Amino acid sequence: GVRTIIEENSNTEHTTVIIKCRETTDGIRKLAEYIEKYTQRVVVYKNNERFSILKTTVYYLETVDGKTFCYTENSVFEIRQSLDNAQKMFVENGFVRIRRNCAVNIYKIKCVKAYDNHRVMLELDNGEKSIASRRYIPELKEKLAEMG
Repeated sequence: GVRTIIEENSNTEHTTVIIKCRETTDGIRKLAEYIEKYTQRVVVYKNNERFSILKTTVYYLETVDGKTFCYTENSVFEIRQSLDNAQKMFVENGFVRIRRNCAVNIYKIKCVKAYDNHRVMLELDNGEKSIASRRYIPELKEKLAEMG
């Protein structure tokens, strides 16, 4: 079996995860990759103030009037990158383009419903709804299938 031990220490500067195993299997590698992805941060701005947030807290990225924003459960931040560059930074965290100006975190999708004109409606965990255009549906379906 596997034992999980979490030690809290207020003097610890950085969180460190050590995996002790008899041999490194594919499952162990995937676990290590998941831990790394889960702890990645991104620099964002709000009212010209700089913040560092976990990539996994971002629900979607959207470009409005030439600026790219990232939306968390209850905040909006500017990410000073083009949507293409931002999506590349987030691709390992499950982001997929759903419209020309929007990419969504597939891990934050609550449900997917058919919508008019061969589009689909996504409802996110925070209750927001977004429409995926026809052009991006095949990639969205592929990413969702990879999730299982």
